[in-house]
Amino acid sequence: MRPERPIQLPGPLLAVDLHAAYHVIAAVLGDTLRGFPSAGTGDGEQGIDGFNPDVAQVAQAFDVSAYADEVIRSWRIFRELRNSGEIKGDLRFQISLPAPVTIAASRIPKAGHAVALPALDEALRSALERLLAEIPPADLAVEWIVTTEFFTLETGGWSAYLRDEFDAIVQNLVRLGDAVPQEAELGYRFSYGNLDRTHLGQQSNASRMYTFANGILGRIGRAVDWLQVDIPADRDVPEFFVPLAGLRRFADTRLFLGLVQPGDDLDQAWRRLNAASTHLPDVGIAPVDGPDFRSPDRARAELSVLRSLAGDPP
Repeated sequence: MRPERPIQLPGPLLAVDLHAAYHVIAAVLGDTLRGFPSAGTGDGEQGIDGFNPDVAQVAQAFDVSAYADEVIRSWRIFRELRNSGEIKGDLRFQISLPAPVTIAASRIPKAGHAVALPALDEALRSALERLLAEIPPADLAVEWIVTTEFFTLETGGWSAYLRDEFDAIVQNLVRLGDAVPQEAELGYRFSYGNLDRTHLGQQSNASRMYTFANGILGRIGRAVDWLQVDIPADRDVPEFFVPLAGLRRFADTRLFLGLVQPGDDLDQAWRRLNAASTHLPDVGIAPVDGPDFRSPDRARAELSVLRSLAGDPP
């Protein structure tokens, strides 16, 4: 019997009762989990109109201040449960922040990106500084969420601001990673995004995600502790995963595959894991989205599939 696979739980976590959600996560996932995600603000962010948004308008696209408030509230609950022993003492608190292009591409007209992207970058860095003033870096893991960057390249460019798009996007992601203190853990989550928890991307293989990961890992000035690569629901053939095998040379970076889709049964998830294991035998596992505890029964069911997937095949 081999050791259970490690589990990465992406954020932000959506929950009405965060205490109860953390209790369920600890009870179901136990020793397989590598960190606890912070709560998020839900779907309250608004898109904006206009080609020349000012900084105040850009702030409407993603309310960084409200998000930071919710993260700090989450941290205090997490710290209380960890101090009481209900959460393991060596687990970190994880915050998840969207990269600027991820926000801009979905919420701001592309003609306004020349103003929006630098403003979003500054706002996210400021939010990170505020969080670091509250949360000790040694207790922290920071996840940068990368979604629409993939559409940016594959559709010929969402952004009028980016000229050499791949280089510009990768350099921005590297700068965001380098802003995380060495004492904190750092990870990136690569996804093609979703609508109503349905995965949008249907890429034929993982080569685009490999190219991004390789670009970041080859340029960043600090360790990247993990990468999460989300897998579309119908990609359960070994050939899909071949490009990701090239990341093995980055031995200090743990690879997690987002293999569990909302509503999956265990057989569906096992098919994807078995296909991945042909080329990635030691991979960790993750859901493509953090569990939504606004529906507690569904969230618990998704966590149970994830825990079962971490063990031996049935």
